[in-house]
Amino acid sequence: MELQPTETRFDSYAGYRAAIADLVAGVRKEIRIFDTDFSQTGLESIAGIEALAAFLGRDRGNRMWIAVHSTEFLEAHCPRFRRLFAVFNHVTSIRQTPDDLRNQTECFAIADDTSLVVRFHSDHPRGKVVTGDSAEIEAWRRRFAAIWEASEESIAVTRLGL
Repeated sequence: MELQPTETRFDSYAGYRAAIADLVAGVRKEIRIFDTDFSQTGLESIAGIEALAAFLGRDRGNRMWIAVHSTEFLEAHCPRFRRLFAVFNHVTSIRQTPDDLRNQTECFAIADDTSLVVRFHSDHPRGKVVTGDSAEIEAWRRRFAAIWEASEESIAVTRLGL
């Protein structure tokens, strides 16, 4: 069943975090996240970790891909997320963008190629939630694929990075 296209705007970090939480709550098979440093997603919170763990543990085929410009926030401030990643490292991957992609300033997340959250610029909270607009979501999915392809594996989650 095709979703009726909708677009909802937000203009605060709280709105962005709520949109990301709703996206994660509704994801069924796969989620792709691109963020400059992951610090405003809210996914490092207890509720965010629980939602991601529920999604990843629900089905062996579920997948999560994350691309970031900087892993510093994830490594220094997200021990719960690192533990989650260690448990689900067989279905999750984090990559860091190369320097020549640092001009990518929109932050976005795509769930199941049916829902999208976009923050228009990493320095500002303003953005939108899009559902059911397959053409727009496909364009963002292709953008994520290009970022992913150019990026390198990141964040060693085992002790001593082994």
